[in-house]
Amino acid sequence: MEKIQGIFIVLFFVSDCCWIKTCPDSNMTDVSKYSRVEIVLSDVSKKITGFYYGQGIPENFNEMDFIDFLNNNYPDKSGAELIKKGHKIKARALGKGYSVMLCDEKTDKKLLEDFNCTLSKVDVRYWDKEEFQKCAFEENSEKYCR
Repeated sequence: MEKIQGIFIVLFFVSDCCWIKTCPDSNMTDVSKYSRVEIVLSDVSKKITGFYYGQGIPENFNEMDFIDFLNNNYPDKSGAELIKKGHKIKARALGKGYSVMLCDEKTDKKLLEDFNCTLSKVDVRYWDKEEFQKCAFEENSEKYCR
């Protein structure tokens, strides 16, 4: 009887260890997902800047224009879907450029904002912060664009 109990205990610990190693960690899932979103969003900034080169970003640029660009001009359709899926998108003209912000559709938590000033990275990220940041544009974009 003790041997059977010992076998069950060993099996329990072995299965528990295997489960821990293969069970997806939600934080790692967020890192993987939002790292990809950041890469795609940075690439979109480059493409939009090129698309509007010469004529400039329209003064009334908004989220509909951003989504229209994703749907009709951005070549990476899976990347475009990654940005759109589960996110509230807000966009606005900002000086000679624009700002785009992604928020969680369910909680209205601000996740990312890009001012397209660096073109190599997303300028503001909140998805990995504990505090709740309401879905609102940054007031002082200049501090991120130095």
